[in-house]
Amino acid sequence: MTDDDTRRLTDEQVLPKLAWLLELIDELTARYRARPLTTFGRPGSDIAADDAALGALAPSYRIGNCFMIALDQLHIVRVLLQPDPHGPIVVPFIGPYPNTRAALEAASLAVYLLDADPVVRREKALTAAWDGVLQNERTIKAMCALTDEDDKAARSRKTKEQAGGMRQIKQTKRAIRLIGAAANIKDSTYTKALPGFRTIVHKAAHGMSFSGDDARFVWGQMSGMAHPSFERNSNLAPQVSTGADGEDYEHEPRAQLAFLQATIDMAITVLAKALDLASQRGNDLTIRFVLPKDTPDPPTV
Repeated sequence: MTDDDTRRLTDEQVLPKLAWLLELIDELTARYRARPLTTFGRPGSDIAADDAALGALAPSYRIGNCFMIALDQLHIVRVLLQPDPHGPIVVPFIGPYPNTRAALEAASLAVYLLDADPVVRREKALTAAWDGVLQNERTIKAMCALTDEDDKAARSRKTKEQAGGMRQIKQTKRAIRLIGAAANIKDSTYTKALPGFRTIVHKAAHGMSFSGDDARFVWGQMSGMAHPSFERNSNLAPQVSTGADGEDYEHEPRAQLAFLQATIDMAITVLAKALDLASQRGNDLTIRFVLPKDTPDPPTV
């Protein structure tokens, strides 16, 4: 997928598919609001065995959290684009991209953690926990960093706070190591950071209708739209001259509707894959997202 791919389509061609996707988000959020996914997995299932092996670091809880984030972010996209379900679709310049990116990341992380190999699944669960500790450690050090402007009292306070924070970090790392040892997992396999989302999103696309490179491209473009990147903003939402005198032009940024529709479609597709994997690992077919029989086919774009 490239910028040129999306620019070949007019807004009139894209809007029916976008409206269909927004209704699909309604179906998703209604379905899983009725059946929480905080934890999942029937007794005897693969994920139940993972939970038993890792105890306090039960993978199903972390994966379920990914599902809740993805569903919540997609719901926000739906409300943002069509506040009144019976009203028109309104497309902001930047607004939906941070939420759509977060939904894609959460769904992709769920796919990543639901690996087919049980040993790898447990190693990844421990890596995710360790990664969280590393992030907390960086935050504490940043908050407690001494500056030239600090007086004696401020330096003393920051030093004490960092020492206390580091003690907690050390205790948490020790707890993770104890859980790993009890599960016969070598700490060398998980005492590291998770790969970046560029990699996680790429891996999540394996076996899907779009390539890992496509997913990575979409994620990167959305990241540029989520941050104040003029190059990405002007690329995906070009400034269109609306002036008439040839000299004084008023430039209005307009969203590329085809690209926006493609990003939402990708996030939903990866989430559906994650839910299907959770259904397999949890031995629970009710987790799968299957469209109701009366759902109309998606409009062709």
